[in-house]
Formats: sequence, C-alpha cells, structure tokens
Amino acid sequence: MKKPLVLLATVALAVCASAQMGHSGYALANAPYSEATDFVDRLGAGSFGRAAENVADSARDTLKAESLETFWIALLERYGQYQGNEILGADIDGDQWRVHVKCSFQKAKVDVVVSFNTIQELGKVTGITARKLKESELH
Repeated sequence: MKKPLVLLATVALAVCASAQMGHSGYALANAPYSEATDFVDRLGAGSFGRAAENVADSARDTLKAESLETFWIALLERYGQYQGNEILGADIDGDQWRVHVKCSFQKAKVDVVVSFNTIQELGKVTGITARKLKESELH
C-alpha cells in the first residue's frame, strides 16, 4: 500500500514542478499567435468593424470599432505609414495571454500587445496596447 502512495506523491510533485518550470514554455507554445496577427492585420487594413468581431464579449464596451479606429489612427499619426508586422513572442500575466506583435511603421517599430483570456472566450481579444520599441530591442 505504501508503494502506490509514494508513487502517486512522486508523480504529483513531478507534475507540479514541471508546470511551474514550464509556464513560460507553455505560453510560447500555445499562445494565440494567428489570432493576434489576424487582428492586427485587420487594423492595418482599416477593417475596424471586422477587427471588433474578434473582441471578447467582456471587452466589447471598450474595444468597439470606433475605439479600435482611434487607437490605430493615433499610431499612424505618430509613426507614419503602416508597413507590416511579425510576432515577437508571448507571455502570460495572470489569466491573460499577451501576444507581442512587432508592427513596422514608416518612422518606428512598435510593440502592439494583443491580450486574450486563457480560460474564457479563447481566441477573442480582451485588450490592446502599444509602445515604441527601443533600438536595443530591435536586434
């Protein structure tokens, strides 16, 4: 009877340790990359209504088509013409995926962070922020 309990306890500890150590690896492997790039592509194409269709119900009040247009126009006014994007990576903050999409504009590279809930409304955007990348972050 002791051997099965010891074996069960050992397996449980191994699983817990693995989960703790592999948390960031899990974020990288399972983040909604294509959903993030699709969302940013729609913003870049001026399809704000279509982009808003990808917003989670919980964020619909703040991420309406008009709000997304205002967000994107502000980036264009500040950094110039949009030229494309690529994935930088992802991380997890609490129950939120944060997918970092490097957007190239005429005057700067910008980290557009598209957030998703890891538990509810999978694949639906819950937030978006942006910050200019520093020269040291571009390499």
